[in-house]
Amino acid sequence: MADVDRISDLSDDLLLHILSSLHAKEAAATTVLSRRWRPVWRRTCVLNLYYSKPFLRYYNSSYNAFLRFADGALAAVLRRGDPALKKLSLVVDSAAVRFVEYNREVGKVNKIGAILSHPAAAGLQDLHVDCLPDAGVGVGGTISMYELRLASLPCAATLRVLHLAYCCCSSSNLAPPSVVAFPSLTDLAMTRCKLSLSKGHLQTIVDAAPRLAVLRLDRVHLMPATTKEETVLRLRCPTVTTFVLVTTVTPTIDAIELDAPSLRSLSYDGYSVPISLTSPAPNLALVDLDISRPTFYPRLRQPVWRVLGSLGNAAAIRAMTLHVYCIDDMLDGDGGALPVFPNLVFLHLEGQYLHSRYQTPTSLSAMANLLKSCPAVSELRLRLTMKDDYDRNIVSKKQRLSRRKSGNSIERMESSSNFASKDEGVHDLKRQRVSEPAFDCLEKTLRKVTMRFRCKEMDSFPVHLTRLLVENAMALEELHVDDTAQFFLNNEVEKWRADSFHRRNLPIVGRFEVKPM
Repeated sequence: MADVDRISDLSDDLLLHILSSLHAKEAAATTVLSRRWRPVWRRTCVLNLYYSKPFLRYYNSSYNAFLRFADGALAAVLRRGDPALKKLSLVVDSAAVRFVEYNREVGKVNKIGAILSHPAAAGLQDLHVDCLPDAGVGVGGTISMYELRLASLPCAATLRVLHLAYCCCSSSNLAPPSVVAFPSLTDLAMTRCKLSLSKGHLQTIVDAAPRLAVLRLDRVHLMPATTKEETVLRLRCPTVTTFVLVTTVTPTIDAIELDAPSLRSLSYDGYSVPISLTSPAPNLALVDLDISRPTFYPRLRQPVWRVLGSLGNAAAIRAMTLHVYCIDDMLDGDGGALPVFPNLVFLHLEGQYLHSRYQTPTSLSAMANLLKSCPAVSELRLRLTMKDDYDRNIVSKKQRLSRRKSGNSIERMESSSNFASKDEGVHDLKRQRVSEPAFDCLEKTLRKVTMRFRCKEMDSFPVHLTRLLVENAMALEELHVDDTAQFFLNNEVEKWRADSFHRRNLPIVGRFEVKPM
């Protein structure tokens, strides 16, 4: 069958949409296909400029050729007049490029800035600048980042989306706090950028965007005033609805304080540090926290209840994803307790647990502590991994003392190597006063449980936890378990549930199914 040219039958609007996703050189190369394709790429509203790493000896010629091509592409956009350029994506691999080049005759020359300040880019709505750092080529042999002058961008008044990567924003590049430099900006993302925390660079940028709704900070290097004092990230963003923060590998932040009354979604990936909402966030519905990074710094090893401290005031939270280093970190201690999330209906938990021969009652107590704080949860997802034996003493002495004093936990549960026997010794939560309001999720709301375990050897904790939920979750309808748990459970789940209802003199109402993952 002969090849049929179906692409030529597409409309010009669809062709423009396809070419908008290509780099400028690739889009220009389509002119060799036919006469119809020659003017198409020049009418796109999107320009993607990409400079890859050349051979080192061709560095000067290839980089200068890239700058000439970029200037020609922007000049072509300017000549056509309409439609104007709406989106510019500039990605430069600087492993062989000096963004701020040094010349004895002309001094420092900002060649990337010439592209961003081109008249054709004066009406941009979407700007992406990705400048990977060039190690060893800056003045003095240090890592040199491109210094982006935000306030001097010609498109500052029209920008709606601004994504920056590997840029440095110093105080000389920012407008005064009273100046609204970005009146239309709604989406700001910064990756691996460098800001001064002591001089308030980040706060100045946020203040200059009164309509900012999405703020993403991915491994942004916040330079503190000193290295000895506690560093607190205080950020006031009254219009932000989505906030994402991923901290760097090097510890730079000891605490986070957000003043975001319009917040709807909060995502944090970093060390276990306190997160505080200084003002009520009545619309906060989604929370994603990853505090599973191991560290030897005591100040970055805060208990889970301290990290979640003020989030309990956000009564609108309905879905939460929580990644912890070890589930035993969820135990109460030092006079604190996990906050209560009254309207949380979906909970996803990931973390490690200690081997049952060491700390099974401890891990079960931690799970019960978490269930207390979620009285309305209806779907529970667990991804738990057995912790190595050499690190089993992670639980502090204060937490062990706290567990001994607790009379309303599951720490009295006995463990046994005979996982499926009747005299296993696992007490149901009914005997531990689960009728209290703290365990409403087991009595009324919990309907679906999904569990995935990663065990390096035979362990009874998956069985203890499964039996705890099956025997005490009265409204449970679906239980999804992986192959590891299926092997441990040995088809005893239905029997456990029937015996539990029989001990309570309750009829089995509704359906209950055990499904493999």
